[in-house]
Amino acid sequence: MTAHRPRKRFAQHFLTDPGVVDEIVRSIRPSGNDIVVEIGPGLAAITAPLLADAGSMHAIELDRDLAAQLRQRFADEPKLTIHEADALRFDYSTLGEDLRVVGNYRTTFPRHYCFICSTIGRTSRTCISCCKKRS
Repeated sequence: MTAHRPRKRFAQHFLTDPGVVDEIVRSIRPSGNDIVVEIGPGLAAITAPLLADAGSMHAIELDRDLAAQLRQRFADEPKLTIHEADALRFDYSTLGEDLRVVGNYRTTFPRHYCFICSTIGRTSRTCISCCKKRS
């Protein structure tokens, strides 16, 4: 797999701090019955640890190159479905009810994430957002 360079048009940044990853996963505490939805998994820093305990997981990735890398990396993982889609236009009702939603984004996108969580509010049990401060 080749290294992926962050794309400015997608405002990409990639989580690399293991302490932050651990904190996110601990705050979600996925269990075997949970349907976890990760918005913008990027390089999958929190995907794998969440997947270990979740019942099933959906990753929604807009970048087609990253989506392809995720499909390749998790090809043998039946609990994970990669959706190559825009999270703002995605139909979350197709994933079931009582979703646990997590996203990690730059400070330029918090209102989008809030919109997503409010849109799926009745079908979502948890919405956790993690925001990277601009540097």
